[in-house]
Amino acid sequence: MKVLLSGYNGSKSIISASAYLAIKHLKGFDIYYLNYGDFNGELFGAHYVKLKEEQKNGSLDWSNDIAEYLETLKDKKIIFALDDYFLEKDIDMYLYKNIDPSCKTVNLCTFSENNGDMYSVTTQYTLWDVELLIEILGEVQTPWEFEINGSKYFNKLGIQKGWCPALSYPEWSALSNRWKGVRTYGKKVKYL
Repeated sequence: MKVLLSGYNGSKSIISASAYLAIKHLKGFDIYYLNYGDFNGELFGAHYVKLKEEQKNGSLDWSNDIAEYLETLKDKKIIFALDDYFLEKDIDMYLYKNIDPSCKTVNLCTFSENNGDMYSVTTQYTLWDVELLIEILGEVQTPWEFEINGSKYFNKLGIQKGWCPALSYPEWSALSNRWKGVRTYGKKVKYL
């Protein structure tokens, strides 16, 4: 299974840390970092995909660039997330292998059961039917619109979303415009 982790020029500073944790905790998965321009850092066995030389319109082209890349894949399903969620534990393969194959979208975060309809679409680690993901990306531009407007669009489709608590990581991303630097901790929660 391919895991596609999307970033931007500013997230290149954490790709190596993210890749180290992804390779460590997602053994047997093919990890791909989607970003802009070249990357010469350590990937620990993950792959780097240059979407374009640069992200000319900032985040406004994000969904289009991701959708264009997805259209080149032959995979029917992939795992998709932003690149700044730092995995803490190995994936629970028992839970992962028991996902209903008819589900078109399954959130994999241990702490995301109650995202509700407002965040039925999220940039956290989620198993996606590629065609459905491309369809939702066609309705939005930015990662923030993907979550808010993508959720509204998805909810109108009447498709059941799934939840499989197979991956443990802080719900909050490591990078944000809301704080300076890299945040390597999330909210304090009890592990299952």
